[in-house]
Order: sequence, then C-alpha cells, then structure tokens
Amino acid sequence: KFDSSYAGPLHGFQLWINLPGNKKMDPPQFQDAESDALPVVNLSDLAKAKVLVGELQGMVSPIDTGVNQVQYVDVMLQPGAEIPYTIPDGFLTVFVYVYAGQGRVCSEPVSRGDVLNIEANAALDLQADSSTELSLLVLSGVPLKENIVQYGPFVMSSRAQIQQAFHEYQSGKFLHETCEYLLHTAEGTERSQRSLH
Repeated sequence: KFDSSYAGPLHGFQLWINLPGNKKMDPPQFQDAESDALPVVNLSDLAKAKVLVGELQGMVSPIDTGVNQVQYVDVMLQPGAEIPYTIPDGFLTVFVYVYAGQGRVCSEPVSRGDVLNIEANAALDLQADSSTELSLLVLSGVPLKENIVQYGPFVMSSRAQIQQAFHEYQSGKFLHETCEYLLHTAEGTERSQRSLH
C-alpha cells in the first residue's frame, strides 16, 4: 500500500528468476512483498540487510522460488561501515548492483549504477566511504547448469522450446488468461488470481 502523500525517494526492483527447462511452460505466478513482510538482519552496528529472497542468518523471506536456490539481499551500510558478506555454499553465480552511495566491493571502487559479476570463492568485503552510505543488492544462486537460449522476449533452455513458445504465441495460446498472484504482508500471504489482459 503506497502512501500518496509521501514525497521522498523511492526505490523499486523487479527481479526475475530463471526457471529450469522442465518448468518454463508452467502457469505464470507473480509475487509481491510489502516492505514489512521482508526480514531485516543486523550485520553490524553500522550495517543491515533486508532479505528479499532466500535466507540469511536464519531469517527467511516469504518469497517462494520453488526448486531454485537463490538469495537476493538488500545490504545497507552507513558511512564508514565495513563488513564481510558470506555467500552461501554452492551459490556460484553472484552479482552486485550498487543503487546508492559509494564505497568498495572486494577492494574495487563502486558507486551508484555499478554492476559487478563476482566469483564466489570467499566472503565479499563491503565498505562504505567515510562520507556516504553504500546500498547494494547482492544477488546469488546455484547455477541451473542448463543452456540459455534467448530470442526476442523469450528465454528458454533449448531451441525447440523457443520454437514452441513462438508457435504458441503466434497461435494465441502462449498467454494464460490469468496468473496466480501472491502478496506477502506482515500478516501473511494473500493469494488471488489476476487477469493478464
């Protein structure tokens, strides 16, 4: 629920998760989470993290990713904060997106808008500059170890799946009339069906 009288800054992220090939044609599902539904972990006196997807220090996001093992965390460091951030074992795909401030990630200078693809072989050293905060998304996951075939708006695991998707799209069968919509709130999860038209 958005307070229309709010006049401050607003950040929004729409994050997608690639599905395994055998799940690509499953009925669509959309999940949304209100801010207070997502757990916050204090990483130090000067750093905290909101768990968008996955688990961090025993705190679990309500977002359900099915068979996909992923962790999406919003890390917020106050000026001068420095912390080690450990990626879960086996989560070999790691991206960092800096959305505010400046500092260092693994000794590399970073600032707003930077995206880093990081090798997950040790803890990430995150450091905010002494004069500004550093806010970033740490996105990690266990690789699916499947081919990625992309053409136009479609991302599949094989050329045959791409051809099937185009055939269904052109014949009007690709899009479902509705999708399952999950809204995660502090009180729990509300399920409903939403029209796709």
